[in-house]
Amino acid sequence: MSLIHYKDLAGSAAAFNSANFIRLRPSFGESEPADAITLRTDKSKFHSASGMDEIVTQLQAAISIMALTTPVGLTVWIAKSRLIDVVEASQTLHHPNACSVLTLLVNNGPTIIQQARETVEQVVAAAGPD
Repeated sequence: MSLIHYKDLAGSAAAFNSANFIRLRPSFGESEPADAITLRTDKSKFHSASGMDEIVTQLQAAISIMALTTPVGLTVWIAKSRLIDVVEASQTLHHPNACSVLTLLVNNGPTIIQQARETVEQVVAAAGPD
């Protein structure tokens, strides 16, 4: 177990267990704080004032993660161990820029769906061995 250190939105020190990490990305949209990072773990979704590189570097030292691109062009980092499956995106159901749809495992909770610009083959390659 490794603790990943970050600053909360108030600038206070905080940490989470890397074993509970699912994904992180820049915050986006009206319902999320500007200039922040959005993290998702088994326990919650929360925001950080820390830089993306700072958190990614710590995660890379603790677990296997992969970088993909959301349909709107944001980089999303995902724990490789959380990938349940990946399928081709449906042009009638998903974002027009999505090429694939990933199902991510949440321990003791409902799965998370993540759309990505990468093809199924590119996601499979990114999820492979480090």
